[in-house]
Amino acid sequence: MNNKRLKLPNGFGSITKKSGRRRRPYEIRKFIDGRQKVIGYETTYESALAFLCEYNKNPLLFSPSEITFDELFCLVKAYLYPRIKERTQSSYNCAYKHLNRLYDKQFAKIRIGDLQSAIRDIHDSGAGYSTQKKARQVLHHMYTYAVKYEIIPPEKDISRYIDIDKDKKVYKKTIFNTRQIYKLFRATD
Repeated sequence: MNNKRLKLPNGFGSITKKSGRRRRPYEIRKFIDGRQKVIGYETTYESALAFLCEYNKNPLLFSPSEITFDELFCLVKAYLYPRIKERTQSSYNCAYKHLNRLYDKQFAKIRIGDLQSAIRDIHDSGAGYSTQKKARQVLHHMYTYAVKYEIIPPEKDISRYIDIDKDKKVYKKTIFNTRQIYKLFRATD
C-alpha cells in the first residue's frame, strides 16, 4: 500500500501510528458507549485495518454488555497462551472445563456467588486443591484481561474474593526414627 491512505468512513473507527519504537505501533480506536476506546494494537497498518474490519463485522465481541464468559476465555487464550508454557496451557484448559456452568453467562453480569458455585462444583466433583487453585488463576487472568481492555470497570474485578479449600496433605509422611535406621544398616551387613 502506498504512503497515501484512504479516509475511513464515518463511524468505522480510526487507526493511528504511535510515536517511538514499538513492537505494535498502530493503535485501533472505536467509539463504544459514547467514548472513544482503544480496542487493539497491531504491527502493520494493513493488519490494523483487517482487525478493524473484523471488529465492525462482529461488534458484540468487544461489547461489555454482551460478551459471554466463553467468548472472553477465547480472547484471553489468544492473548495469554503464547506467553506461557504448554504444560500450563493444558492445566488451564483442564481447569476451564470445570467452570462449565459459567460458559453462557454474560461476563459483566457474573457475581461472586456464581464463581463460588463453580468452585464448589469443582470440590463436589472430587477434584482437589490444585484444580481449584488453577480455576481461580484462570478467573484471575480473565478478570485482569477484562479490566485491561475495559470490558468491565476495575471495581468489578471480583476474582480476588474467590475462596478455595485449604491445601490438605492426603497422607502424613512419617520419617524413620533412629532405631529403624540402625536396624536397616544392620540388615545390610
